[in-house]
This record gives sequence, C-alpha cells and structure tokens, in this order.
Amino acid sequence: MKLTKCTNMSSLILLIVSFGAIAIEDETNWVGTWTASAQPVWEKDFPIATGIPDTFENQTVRQISKVSIGGSLAQIELSNEYGELPLIIGKASIALTDKGMSIDSETLKALTFNGRDKITIPAGGVVLSDPVSIEIPALSEVSVSVYLPKETKVSTMHWGFWKDSIFVANNDQTTNASLIESTDLRTRFLLTEIMVNAPKETSAIVAFGDSLTAGDNVQRWTDVLASRLQDAGMNIAVQNQGISGGRLLNSRMGDNAIARFKSDVLSQDDVESVLIFMGINDIGWNGSPLAKDESPVDHNDIINAYKQLISRSKANGLKVYGITLTPFEGVVDGFYTEEKEQIRQKVNAFIRSGAFDAVIDFDKVLQDQNNPKALKSEYNVGDNIHLTDSGHAAIANSIDLFLFKK
Repeated sequence: MKLTKCTNMSSLILLIVSFGAIAIEDETNWVGTWTASAQPVWEKDFPIATGIPDTFENQTVRQISKVSIGGSLAQIELSNEYGELPLIIGKASIALTDKGMSIDSETLKALTFNGRDKITIPAGGVVLSDPVSIEIPALSEVSVSVYLPKETKVSTMHWGFWKDSIFVANNDQTTNASLIESTDLRTRFLLTEIMVNAPKETSAIVAFGDSLTAGDNVQRWTDVLASRLQDAGMNIAVQNQGISGGRLLNSRMGDNAIARFKSDVLSQDDVESVLIFMGINDIGWNGSPLAKDESPVDHNDIINAYKQLISRSKANGLKVYGITLTPFEGVVDGFYTEEKEQIRQKVNAFIRSGAFDAVIDFDKVLQDQNNPKALKSEYNVGDNIHLTDSGHAAIANSIDLFLFKK
C-alpha cells in the first residue's frame, strides 16, 4: 500500500468500535491479508467492457473478499488513485460474510476515518480507515460495505468476472444484514486492501501477474497457496496483485508492470518474496483485437523487463521467484501464432536460466503431455489460456513451501 501504516509507534490511539472507544498501545504490526491492484477505467472503444456503472449515487457497494491470514484488528484501504475529482465516502462497515450478500450481524463493525463516519478522498489519493476490533479467521470471507451519498464517477476499479462477490443497492445499507433489492456487479470498486494485526514475525508473499493470477471467484491459485501455508503452520499472507490484461511493457487494462511494481510490491509492508507470473499478454496482444496496431514484442524486451523487476526486488531485500509462462495454443483472433509460441519458449528458457532466486514451473504442470504447446484438457476452462479450479489447484500445489521458510 502507499500509505504509511500505524506501526512501531509508542503513542496510544483510540479504536472506535461499535460498543464504544477503547485505547490500545499502537505497536501493531499491520499486514495486508487481501489486496487488489487498482486499475483505471478504460475508454469505451476498448473491446472489453468494464461491466461497471459510470456513476454511483446514494448507493451502497458491498464487496466480499477471501483473506489469507487472520487477526483480531482490521483496517481497510480505499483508493481514488485514478479519479480526477474528490470522492466522498458517507459510511463504511466491515463484517464476516454469512452467505452471498448477507453478513454475520454479530461481527458487524462500523468503520471510521480519523474518528468520523465520513471522509473525502482527494483526486489521486487513497485513505486508510481507523482500526477496529474484529475477529477475522484465516481464510475466511470478509464483507466491506461503502456508502456513496453523492454522485460518484467511477474512475478506479479492479476489473474481473467475480460472481456473487460485489453487490450494489440504493440508500445507506452499510449496517443491513442483507441488502435490499441489490444488483450483482462483476468488477471491484474502491477497495484495494484489507489489513489485519499480525505477530511481528509474520511476512507476506506478493503474486504479481495478469488474469491467470487475478482470477475471479473460482478457486484462485493464490487462495490455494494461502490454504497450504496455513495447513503447514506458516502464518504468511498471500497478496494477489494480478490484473486482468496485465502486461510487463505496455499499459491498457491497467498500468504496465514496470510502472506499478513500486506501489503493488515494493511499498507493501512485510513482503519478503514476490512471485512474477506475467508476459503472455505482451506476447499475444499485438495483432489481436486487443491491440491491432501494436508492433510484435521481441523476447529480449520481455527479458529486459524481468531483469528490471529482479534488480528492483533484490535492491529492496526481496526474494524474487520466476514463474514460467503457460501454454496458450488455440487462443483465437490472432492471440496465438506459432511465431508467438517461439517467443514464449525463449522467455521460458530465460526464466529457467537461473536469473531468479528460484523457478516455479507452471508450464510443466499445465501442459498437455502429448502437445506441450497446449493446456491439459482438465485444466482448460475453454478459452485455451485460463484455468479451471483443478488447474489453479495443480499449480498452487506444485509450489515448494520451503521457498518461504525463514
């Protein structure tokens, strides 16, 4: 995150909670248990629609997020990073999710900002809520509700295909157990991080990638990894900083990797390692409807981008692990060609060359043994590039947890 969290201070702060204010010593170690990389809303001439309204007004947006580690205190980050106008938050709340749009009312906590219900996020800014006392179990689902009283242009989002995870309803319903007459959205808005208090030794992993990392509400490989870490007794947060359409070199469905690496990886507290799984869109987009007029990308351009990310990671004391690019034969509309497959092979040869601290070979896990250019049928969601639940599980289960031991 881009704000300085309340860490290593000896002063006392007030936690404003539903049953009143309590004072605690603020030596809390805040760790992001869930993250979503901010993206700008793109122009309507782009072939992929955002699936989000142009504006909200007098409406509540409720978003459900699956956390990685647990804690007894929480705070959230809301982003207006790409907004050109101030954004007014009327009220906000946090609770454990019950089912669908419903929350567990017994866990409901009102969120405040500098002790107040309301806050204005400046254009280009982010805000952090005050901490609240709430027991959040590891791997649980958390609902964050935000009320937008004034007409609010949607400029900052996290795009995807989430089903039964984002809901909008009229009026202030931040304290409602269930939303009245809600609409299901597929794209996230405003919420970019949920943080919990954690023991001092707690660390985090950032998964930095594209749609194969960002996933949707199916079983994402980062969620499976988080579960494996918990089962192994390793209290390590997994921060998913994937964006659909993410590329190393060019921006369109979000900032390119070189541009967003500082905010999405290097500025995150307690991160000790980063997993880089990106590059297939750099190879495939040119000549497709997504980037008809772009020139082909040379494999050396992708490799040089990796080298920059490796250098910046190591300069900041992070372990950096390279993930091989996975098969994509059969993707239509010019995204896949034999020439592009040759670029993927050259890029994967570099990833396996020893430049990274370690290699995580998703390519080997997912490829069809009879045709290594293509995904195994049981891992192919149907578009020849994205993964089924079993595909996400397979790559997550292939990761050696020893990489994250201290």
